[in-house]
Amino acid sequence: MVFRKKDSGPSSRHHAMLIVSRYQIITLKRSSPKSNVKPLYLIDLSRISMPKSGMLLLEFGRQTGVPIVEQYDTAKAPEILHTIRGQHALICLGMPDHCQLQVDVAPEAELPPKQLPPIGIAGGFIDSYRVWCNFYSEQPSEELIQYITDSVERTPYILELSYCPGIEPGTNITFSLKPVFQALRFNSYFLGLYLCDLVAKGAMELLVPCLKSNRVLTRLHLRNLVTSHLTLVGTSLAENGPNALQEIDFSGTRISEKAIRAISLSVVVKEFGLRSWKMSKCELSAKGIATLFREGFLPSPEVTLSLEELDISENKIDEEASLLLQVWISKIGKRGNLRVLNIAKTSAVLGLILPALESLVYLEELNISHSQLDLDSAQVLAKIIGLSSCFKTIDVSHCGLAPSCLSVLLAAVVKNPNLQGCKLKFAGNSLDDTSINLMIGAFTPSRCLHTLDLSHLKLGEAGMLNLFNVIVGSAPTLKSLVLIDFFSSISGHIQGARIGHALADLILQIPQLDKLDISLSKHGMFSSTGPSHVLLPFIQRMQRNETLLELVMVGNRLADQLAVNLAEMLRCNTTLISLDVDDNKITLTGFQALEYAMQRNRTLQRFVYPTMDVSRCVKSGMSTEKLSVLFGILSNIQLAVNLNQSNGEHSYLKSDDYNPPQAGHVLVYDSQQAPAPPVPTRTEQHQPMQTEQPQQYENSNSWGDASQSQTQYEDYSYNNSGYDGNYSGYEEQPAPVVDQQQWNSYQTDPAPSGGANSDLFSALASVLEDDSGSYNSYENSQWQ
Repeated sequence: MVFRKKDSGPSSRHHAMLIVSRYQIITLKRSSPKSNVKPLYLIDLSRISMPKSGMLLLEFGRQTGVPIVEQYDTAKAPEILHTIRGQHALICLGMPDHCQLQVDVAPEAELPPKQLPPIGIAGGFIDSYRVWCNFYSEQPSEELIQYITDSVERTPYILELSYCPGIEPGTNITFSLKPVFQALRFNSYFLGLYLCDLVAKGAMELLVPCLKSNRVLTRLHLRNLVTSHLTLVGTSLAENGPNALQEIDFSGTRISEKAIRAISLSVVVKEFGLRSWKMSKCELSAKGIATLFREGFLPSPEVTLSLEELDISENKIDEEASLLLQVWISKIGKRGNLRVLNIAKTSAVLGLILPALESLVYLEELNISHSQLDLDSAQVLAKIIGLSSCFKTIDVSHCGLAPSCLSVLLAAVVKNPNLQGCKLKFAGNSLDDTSINLMIGAFTPSRCLHTLDLSHLKLGEAGMLNLFNVIVGSAPTLKSLVLIDFFSSISGHIQGARIGHALADLILQIPQLDKLDISLSKHGMFSSTGPSHVLLPFIQRMQRNETLLELVMVGNRLADQLAVNLAEMLRCNTTLISLDVDDNKITLTGFQALEYAMQRNRTLQRFVYPTMDVSRCVKSGMSTEKLSVLFGILSNIQLAVNLNQSNGEHSYLKSDDYNPPQAGHVLVYDSQQAPAPPVPTRTEQHQPMQTEQPQQYENSNSWGDASQSQTQYEDYSYNNSGYDGNYSGYEEQPAPVVDQQQWNSYQTDPAPSGGANSDLFSALASVLEDDSGSYNSYENSQWQ
């Protein structure tokens, strides 16, 4: 909008011209050279007034801090005021009231009502970002604008800049973060800010003004950052006591002792409660952890009473810090709402901490892995588990537990009738064929187990068969079984086939078992040959399985032999929903077998992209033509997976755990007068709960009928005469008594003259021959 002021007298020449643009106000005077014209920014305008008719005053300095007053004498003052007020309202959409323009006019002045346009995307954030780009003379990033537009539809209320194009420095689309954080400073739409794995320099200094002013953000994630300015972050939060932050995550970012003091102070001055506090792997010393509790959590119990999750894992905790943690837990007591406690890899003194956990009646998840847990501490923990009705996850992996300790903990879980859906993680503890019987003795029939993690156990054939047998008989509601690095001690085809078939029948006899993880870690890759003897017979037996939904076989290094066997399984299996076979040294041949198998499969809805295997193919010097074929094959596999999802995504893959952060204040209990949350009494906790019926899948053509796969429990006993396994429930012919000749198919035949891979190519050729007719029709109808 352009306003001109004429000279006094009969001359028609204009004395000055006032230009009101979208972001600026420019005054051009005929007597002043154009080079001296300095625009004034609308975002810097704080007050506009009309003290008398024909006079207009504009007061600037809200953002720059430099007060500037401009006076205009013109008969068009009401029109100019109305125009400026409308433009200022447009650029301040979504900002709080104290950011709006102050208008002072005489009571007799008649101004048209202010008309506000609809708020733009993300509560006007993009419009505000453009305003601040103009203020700082920066070019707006169209990549950032498009990214925010798309992310608002995908994850509303969350601004995650970690994956935004241009966030990395040194590219031709790199943008400045200063206008972004200024736009976020008074934005009331975004409730979560995620800045993770950033390498942009100066990001924390630019974030500080935003944290000093913003009172809407409820989630702040600053993970895996390389910065030395977390002290400024803590100081800015301390200056903004009424901030609404409920979830703070500094995991993976190094925190100095000076920074932890500033962050602790921000907890003390905070007016509203916290819900989640994560400081995992922050290189905090024991002194730093002690500072956090002594200067932060202990002086402000009214703020930490609402804390639901505390993660200080992979830091150092000595006896003093353990004692302070115990005092804090005892101080919040039964009024506390702590549900998740993670102190893994901290060297904490569990003898001091565990007794205090009895007061946390809502505790659901406890992770004390990679700590030293003796029998006395195990008995204390078992007592707490026995009195609880809330425990969902107990992780005591790699704690050096003796078999007696494991049996005490296992008995406490399975004998507690109030627990449901419990996840037990016993990985990496001292169990062998001799001591496993002590743990098996504590395994009584229970319907409370959801997940059982027995990874890295050193069991032989007899111990594995006995363990599988007791799991079948005692855990009918098991949902997930994790056996990473589990078969390292198995040698020989006959022994491996027994274990593989027994594992397949375990899955068959627990219809509710959805997930099986039989991966091999990097540590076990160079010391184990057992998986190849176990997994190949297992996959062959899984062709007709009708219960398992997810299979994870990462890192077993079985190459194309695994891929061809998986292809045969996928052609027949009608239940499997998710498959992950990355890092198995699969090459172009193996992926081609999987591609052809997916032409027949109509149920697999998630195939995890094999990043490690593809990277290995690229680094091996494969020609450009073969790489193009490889990427085409993987694209076809993903197309087939997406086609299977076209009739609706399976409920197993749907993740409904995203909860948008709550705006507003968290309920805070006063340390003296507030009533405690309702606490179940010990007698109420021990009342038996109604046993639920085992979950059955609906009978449908897509997912199979689980009820048809329920079979009689089998007794996997091992004696000197051999393996007595009765596969009575299997759809095919029951297996005869095992003899040496039965396993000839698992013996390694000498390579024929065609080369070492001729048997592999023969198997692949049979797959292509069987699929030739169906592939052509499928291609013509679906893949065009």
